[in-house]
Amino acid sequence: MPFPRRSARSISSQRLRSHRTSLSTSHGTHTPTEASCRISPSRVEDGIELVPIERQNSASAKQIAPGQEEKEVVPLSRLDLEISRKPLPSLPQSRWNRMSVKHRILTILCIQFCMVLTIGLSLRAPRSKSASSPAKQTVSPVAPTPTPIQLDTPIKHGAFLIPFGNVQQQSSACVAQSNESSAWTCKPRRAVRLSLLPSESMNVTLVYIESLNSSASLGYGIQDPNFPVMPLSTVIDPQYPNHGGAYYFKSRYDRVTLLKEEQIGAIHNNSFSLSQDEVTDIQPGSTLWQCFFNSTSVEGYLYVLQNATSTNQTLPCENPHNSTNTVMVSFLPYVMKITEEQLPGKTQAAYCNKVRYLGNRSLVTQFDGQGRPISMNLTMLGSQLQGVEGSQKRQTSLQDFCQCQWLYQ
Repeated sequence: MPFPRRSARSISSQRLRSHRTSLSTSHGTHTPTEASCRISPSRVEDGIELVPIERQNSASAKQIAPGQEEKEVVPLSRLDLEISRKPLPSLPQSRWNRMSVKHRILTILCIQFCMVLTIGLSLRAPRSKSASSPAKQTVSPVAPTPTPIQLDTPIKHGAFLIPFGNVQQQSSACVAQSNESSAWTCKPRRAVRLSLLPSESMNVTLVYIESLNSSASLGYGIQDPNFPVMPLSTVIDPQYPNHGGAYYFKSRYDRVTLLKEEQIGAIHNNSFSLSQDEVTDIQPGSTLWQCFFNSTSVEGYLYVLQNATSTNQTLPCENPHNSTNTVMVSFLPYVMKITEEQLPGKTQAAYCNKVRYLGNRSLVTQFDGQGRPISMNLTMLGSQLQGVEGSQKRQTSLQDFCQCQWLYQ
């Protein structure tokens, strides 16, 4: 970049300041040396004088005064002025800062929608998996697993009556002590009401079993079940394959039996026969045992291709919606099998409580002299099926099962 020139002769003849410097020639002696520099205008050649850049901060350079009056100015070029006035470049902005407010709102709404959708799908996945997969149930060596089939024969809907008179199989072998085996009995047992109901949401038929007369007095023997509502599936019963296709259900419930006081604890007590079919009503004020077998397995087969012998018979029963009225209930038109089991080593604790019957289906707990409830835990057989497989497992375990099986025909 060219600098403007100025003749040295145009500078006045005023003397420049002299500079004096003292130098030491040796470390021992200090002889000052004086150097004086006087420059006359006649001896100064044409030249230029530069101004240090740190002294420039305006359109004109800083003034450097060789003396008291003379000054020399070095102006900046236009390009330097433009560069000094130009602002520094801003830092690069993110994509979010470059978006408009409208686009930012749309982006936030999309992110929220995706989060809600992800949470909903994650919550729905376990439900759909549990609904699609069948419930894991204990396989009974006594009652083999049925074979699913496609059955085109429809089943009648309505309320029907089922008596429990025909006991096909019975065993109390799961109770270890012989003086406690009466706690598991297969009769007497009152008839029950079986309701077959359509289900629009599941596209299957539901079955519900309840008491036939809920206001009737209590009786000795097996009490009316409290089964939950169960869906029906179509299968072939491996025990009776000649009966054809059947509608099948399986569940668990807490089995309750009421026994006379002398039936539990006495050695080889035969005062109460398990072969009687009629239910004996309990008299108010009687002391008895109330025995529980929790988580009892129950399954049923309704053979829709086999007609029962009591198809056209009816019986007056209590109206479930109004106990003061009676309705006529038909017997189930199909042959049916119901099985209840307690598996050895896989059952809940079985126990009996001593109670007193006050009448009106009311039972109260009895206490000993120390104010503790009188109860007794039944001795149940442990599992003896480990290491045994297949048909051998089925034959070996028959002696350790508690089972009741009724066949209604």
